[in-house]
Amino acid sequence: MADKELVIDTRVTSTLHPQIVRSLPEYADETNRHLLANTEQALELAYRTIAQIHDAREQAEKDPTMNEAARAIAVADFADKLQERATKAVDSAYGVLTKQIAQIEGELSQPVQSHAANSSISKEIRDHVRGLKATGSSPMSFVRQCLNEGDLSSASAVLGAPAYLSGLTNEQQVALLRMYHEKASPQKTKQLAALKAGVGVLERGGGLILGQVQKAIGADYRKIKMLREANNASKRAFNV
Repeated sequence: MADKELVIDTRVTSTLHPQIVRSLPEYADETNRHLLANTEQALELAYRTIAQIHDAREQAEKDPTMNEAARAIAVADFADKLQERATKAVDSAYGVLTKQIAQIEGELSQPVQSHAANSSISKEIRDHVRGLKATGSSPMSFVRQCLNEGDLSSASAVLGAPAYLSGLTNEQQVALLRMYHEKASPQKTKQLAALKAGVGVLERGGGLILGQVQKAIGADYRKIKMLREANNASKRAFNV
């Protein structure tokens, strides 16, 4: 769990502060917090990493034996080690969330296993729903109304059989299946919302890490590359 007392550092973007995760509406549900633990930890590591690089740069600026170029190279070398660890943590957390999202998305799209699908009552329900078209009504609207009213039994009688038996298209049945599972498994729906919120946080924060590192170093990577090449050339010239 991320440190809830992590001090605000004005040198680092607030988008990387783990408080962003704790401010999510989905985080208010305590049953979902464990799903966002890796996200909190990854953001905290990235936040602390940027702060450490700033600290290193400020310390290097106090060293009278180093000129501006030497300081930039030294801080960049230090940043490379820390940045890799932070980006790996963010990538790992992102991977965990996306796998969990895919799993729940799959569960919310599964066919309905209705034990009563072949019962006479279920057949009558499907016949009734299929006949709605002749009256100008919509089979899809009927099933949607059942779901909204909590009548999962009637909905499963329709969705537990091939779509055409109820006058539905395959596309309509897919959409209704999703609605059915969301009604039947509200906790999974909440979990999915929390996971997607976590992905959004990581995408926004992760996309800022590179720029934040360059800001902390005080030079962009193109300049750092040039300085390193010049420094290496200088070292080679002094090789005996």
